[in-house]
Amino acid sequence: MNGRHICATALLAATALLNPITAGAQDHQAAVWNTHELDFQYMGFTSRFSCGGLQDQIQGILLKLGARDDRDIVSPGACSGVGDRPSRIAGVHIKAATLQPAANDSATTAVDAYWKPVIVGGGGSDMDCELLQQVKTDILPLFTTRNVKGPNIECVPHQATRIPAKLTLEVLTLAAPAQ
Repeated sequence: MNGRHICATALLAATALLNPITAGAQDHQAAVWNTHELDFQYMGFTSRFSCGGLQDQIQGILLKLGARDDRDIVSPGACSGVGDRPSRIAGVHIKAATLQPAANDSATTAVDAYWKPVIVGGGGSDMDCELLQQVKTDILPLFTTRNVKGPNIECVPHQATRIPAKLTLEVLTLAAPAQ
């Protein structure tokens, strides 16, 4: 192989990587909304949440992961705290619509979706490691995801960490309507 051929091949490869239209086109697919319900119970040893605080955290996570922005997707659940005081045990009821790949027979209700990279937690976030682990095991299965990595640290009960907990993944999300 001569030097010119290697340079041309490298240039073509770089162009393909930098071209967002080509790179993202294969990731679009038809999807349908499915509604899921879950009673999510947080039990933390290191961090505590009020019921309202947990409700806000979970609603933010659900919307970041691409749940449909319906009214009241998260409502109060079982809580051991008095009033809105932080407690080791707090719960919420989740009723959220998420995207699932469309079957061939659901073409009339299908929407255009794509794989969106998402980071939950991480630098500048007050995301709790224990909460992030529970989100990964209990809430992520409601979504169509791939390439899930994290939390990036080991959560140790009763020990705060200086490294922000982070969960990275790709989630099937509603594509923006064509302009």
